[in-house]
Amino acid sequence: KVFLHCPQCRSDLGPTIRDTALLRRAENLGTNVIEAENDSELSASELRMRSAMNEPDVRNAVQEAQRKETEFFGGKVPSSSSSSSPSANADADADADAAAPSGKKKPTFGRAASAPLSASSAGSLAAAAEKKKDADDTLYSGYEYTMTSDERRVVTEMMTAGSVTKLAAAALFLNDVVRMSREGRTAASREKKVKSSV
Repeated sequence: KVFLHCPQCRSDLGPTIRDTALLRRAENLGTNVIEAENDSELSASELRMRSAMNEPDVRNAVQEAQRKETEFFGGKVPSSSSSSSPSANADADADADAAAPSGKKKPTFGRAASAPLSASSAGSLAAAAEKKKDADDTLYSGYEYTMTSDERRVVTEMMTAGSVTKLAAAALFLNDVVRMSREGRTAASREKKVKSSV
């Protein structure tokens, strides 16, 4: 067993890492898996994860991890759910489900659980996701003169798509860029060639 300690204060980082991993799993499960009406639409791993997330111990652990995360980032920590009765929690869940637009149920864990379901929040999430795709130019340090801005955008999209196949394709693309720059074909010459062929 490996123990990870903070290099400055030497405190144990194990619980924090476990909480972070749990929150990531809950977020990766996604609302489409939670809201899937037909189990045949889901893979075996998604079904296992969904059933595990429905267990009370796991849900309590996710809620505790969310509380710690909110507290760490300076947000308002909601009152403990252990002080309220289970029937009150069920009533609150029913109210949240009724308030959800177009009959969609509100997720019960992950970041989506703490975010309100509204058209404005969905729009802001989409805008944030779009903004996230804009890569920092320092990520392409050393490639400034060998890649066009369109090539950098495409590589960024491929690397952040979450697909191993696209990640491998992006790596091959970067390898080709290096090979072409060694042959003397710069980004400007490739861009000029593309414009002349159009």
